[in-house]
Amino acid sequence: MVPCRTPRLGFKIQALQDNYAGREGIQWAITFKTRDFPIGSCNFWHLDPESHCAEIGYELNRIAWRQGIMAEVLPTVISYGFKELELNRIEANPLARNSRSNNVLLKLGFTDEGTLRQRIFFRGVYEDQMYFGLLRNEWVKATAPRHGD
Repeated sequence: MVPCRTPRLGFKIQALQDNYAGREGIQWAITFKTRDFPIGSCNFWHLDPESHCAEIGYELNRIAWRQGIMAEVLPTVISYGFKELELNRIEANPLARNSRSNNVLLKLGFTDEGTLRQRIFFRGVYEDQMYFGLLRNEWVKATAPRHGD
């Protein structure tokens, strides 16, 4: 007999709904434009309403790597964070060895604020974790229309 997986999925969906209702986090599925099935996700979590700060997280299935999807998705999510959630600061904390993620963040205007050595125990290995930050005024300045464009 094969165990049913539906209750576990239901629990995950309920947890996401509870996080959203409690303004603790919000998550979106990422799909290809032409196909309606998830290939990844993007979220805000560790929402701090007093400091107007949150951490952004994202993941993408390997089948969708190197297609510019995150570079397309993240600006919309970042803008939502600053405009709709009224954040002042967005943080990102990828693994140091994830150079693709680190490069996307730098291209979007995040500042490399340092590395915590062996901060995460991931898949049996201690990994360094990067810390990136982006402030609302930096985003507004970087995305403002330029005269003559």
